[in-house]
Amino acid sequence: MKRYIIIAISVIVSAAVSGQTLQNIYRQGPVKLQPSTAYASGNNWNELFADYGMNLYGKEVGKIKDMTMADDGSVFVSNRSSWNIYKFGPDGRFVKAFGREGTGDGEFRARPALGGGLDNRYVIVTEHNGRINLFDTNGDWDRLLCVDYMPLTCVPLRDGKFALWAHVPYKGGVRYLIVIIDIDTSEQQVVSSRYVSTEELRHLTLRKEKCLISISDPFCKLEAVIARTPDGNLVAGWNDSREIQVFSPRGSLLTSFELSTTPPRITDEMRHEFARGAERMIDSLEAIADKAAALEKLRGPEFFPEYMPYFYNLMVDSDGNLLVFVYTEEEPTIAFQVYSLSPAGRYVTTSSLECDDYVLGLRSRNREVAFRNGKLYGILPLAGEPGIPLRLVEFGLTN
Repeated sequence: MKRYIIIAISVIVSAAVSGQTLQNIYRQGPVKLQPSTAYASGNNWNELFADYGMNLYGKEVGKIKDMTMADDGSVFVSNRSSWNIYKFGPDGRFVKAFGREGTGDGEFRARPALGGGLDNRYVIVTEHNGRINLFDTNGDWDRLLCVDYMPLTCVPLRDGKFALWAHVPYKGGVRYLIVIIDIDTSEQQVVSSRYVSTEELRHLTLRKEKCLISISDPFCKLEAVIARTPDGNLVAGWNDSREIQVFSPRGSLLTSFELSTTPPRITDEMRHEFARGAERMIDSLEAIADKAAALEKLRGPEFFPEYMPYFYNLMVDSDGNLLVFVYTEEEPTIAFQVYSLSPAGRYVTTSSLECDDYVLGLRSRNREVAFRNGKLYGILPLAGEPGIPLRLVEFGLTN
């Protein structure tokens, strides 16, 4: 089994509400995540997340939830399986649902992904077809923006600017973009981009009736991860590189540095584990063309690279520490190293996160956790709970 390590790089240091910075808590040893019993009490989780077990073409779409927090503590959660957005108050209690499937104003033609809250004015909701819906913080639709590429993840910055990681077919391959967009002027600035040719794409494309199903190797797919600093700057990194860049909302490069991490080799056990899961999914699908050819490609040695990526996620905590999640080959644990930005990359301490009650979600494509005022919030499954275990939870960080 592999475990995940978090490398924290201090971008901005500010005092936590308690007077103790998160970095000081990290220095004191293992960090225990203590869930609040009062937060989000009174919600009917079975009713709110009745779609939790929904599957679509072999994917557990009911479990795909994006979460973001507004400055006042309100929480927004996107439900891709039920085509809407939930709003919870600062106390975690459900307020309302907004958005639905359709082609009209405030409706979604593709399953929505939550971008986040911008300038206490907008909630950004993206669709992979290039549509970007803007709602106000009460859930009322404001307007629609459209781009000529497919958004993957979105991060709000400040001053009416937000960033997208997106992709578009280009010259027989795929061009990936990190772009900053101005809401008021629709001006777009590409701050970083990569091109991947067809020969470099390690994935299976299966045709089922009128749709295509893609299976990608989780260890090698090129991905960018973007995050926001507390003062509204953009942090960006590509998982095939050690370099991390920080941009202003206007797209100016403020700083860049390299991570001091070496990705592990991909073992035969990892390859076989992924291949077995993918084969089971392919076998469960009906009306798939060229199933035998797909399985043969999946088992081939060229489907996997030699090494894992440099990281699989980036996060910024509420004190401005950048958390960089990387792969290892050891037993599961959530440990992290702390590095100071001045001088860049200086090692500070090592600690770890401990959570007994909930299963932490740390995937980059689905924002399932967020920091605010020295606490961690998440839309997470309760460990060992049968039925519908998903909850909105607030954690205190203690030692």
